[in-house]
Amino acid sequence: MANKKWSNLNNDFNIIFDKLTSISEVSDDGSISNQAFDFCSIDGLQEIMPMKTVDIIGVISQLGEAESINLKSGGTKLRRHV
Repeated sequence: MANKKWSNLNNDFNIIFDKLTSISEVSDDGSISNQAFDFCSIDGLQEIMPMKTVDIIGVISQLGEAESINLKSGGTKLRRHV
């Protein structure tokens, strides 16, 4: 069972892989349900409770020029306005 204290995903189970993990292909018997999503429109984000996890899908229709910004840590990073 997944420990909900350490995850914000709405899943009852999780999988942990280590160096001894072996993965092999098996046929799908249909006993595992599909992934569940909680989609929200971008304009509906203001209505969502703070700290709630949602899934967003969108299309970038315009991309601005890259500009360098200064980080609090002292480094720099490129940023683009969309």
